[in-house]
Amino acid sequence: MDDERIVITGASSELGQALIKAFLREFSGRLIGIVSPRSDPTRLAGDKAEIRYIAAELSTELAGATVNALGNARCVLHLAWVRGTQPLQAVEQNLAIIDNLTEVMADPRRLYFMSSVSAAPDAPSAYGQSKFAVEERVRSRGGNVLVSGLVVSDPPLVAFSRLIEVVKRLPISVRLFFDEPKVYPISLGDLETGLAEILRTQQFVGTGAFFLPGGIPMNEFMAWLEQRHPRRRLPLWLPARALVAMGQLGRQLIHFDLGEKIATLLHNDDGRLARLALPRNIAITETEALARESG
Repeated sequence: MDDERIVITGASSELGQALIKAFLREFSGRLIGIVSPRSDPTRLAGDKAEIRYIAAELSTELAGATVNALGNARCVLHLAWVRGTQPLQAVEQNLAIIDNLTEVMADPRRLYFMSSVSAAPDAPSAYGQSKFAVEERVRSRGGNVLVSGLVVSDPPLVAFSRLIEVVKRLPISVRLFFDEPKVYPISLGDLETGLAEILRTQQFVGTGAFFLPGGIPMNEFMAWLEQRHPRRRLPLWLPARALVAMGQLGRQLIHFDLGEKIATLLHNDDGRLARLALPRNIAITETEALARESG
C-alpha cells in the first residue's frame, strides 16, 4: 500500500546505506531511498523488489516521483545534509530542504530528522549551529528530532572512522584537562534497532535522545580506542578550552574543515543533552558494554 512507504533521504550516504541494509530485513518492499543525482547507483544496497531509489535535489523545488513518494509516506527518515565551506549558505539550503519536505508531506509529524549531539545555538562549530537551526525548523513544522551520538561500528563509519584513523597514526596519547568534554556514543546496532522501532510504530517523540545517557569522558573513550589499536605513544596533556578556541580560529584563518572537526568533536551542550530522554521502547545495550569496558 502507498501509505506503508518508508522514505529515507540521504540514502546514498555511508550511514544511509548501513541503515538501509538493516531496514531491508524489517521493511522489504516498502522502502524508498532518495539519493543525490550525483550518487553512484551501482553502490546502492538492495534490488528493485526490495527498495526503490529516486534521485532528487531536495533543496530545490520538488516534483514528480519525489513528491508522490513523500506525499504517500508512512514516515520519512531525513538523513540528507548539505555541507560546504560557506556555513550560512549551507544553513539556508538545509532549512529549504525541511520546508520542501514538509510542504508535500501529508503529515509533518511523520518526519524524523537525524540531528547530532553537537547541535546547540551557541556551538563553536558551524556544523553544530546549523544542526540546531534545522532542529528548530523541524520542531516548528511539527516534526520529530532524533539527536544521535557518535555512531560506533565495526567496520567503522563516518566520523568514527576518521577518529580511529587519527588514533592509529598519532604517536601521542592525547588527554584533555580544563572542561574535559564527553563523548556520547551509540552503536550502529542500537541505532538500527531503535530507528526501526520508531518507524514501525510511528512514535511521536518530539525531540529524543539516541545516545548513551550521561556520555563517557573523552579521556576514557580515547583510552578505549587506543587499547584496540595499540602502538607506542607518548602522553600529551592539552587544555580542552584552548583546543576549542584553536578550532574556531582555524576555521577562519587556516583550514576550515580541520577547524570544524576540532570544534565539533570537543564541544557538546551537556546540560541540553541531559534533558533529553530516550524514546519509548528504545534501549542502549551495546554502548553500555562499551562504557563498562572503558571505565
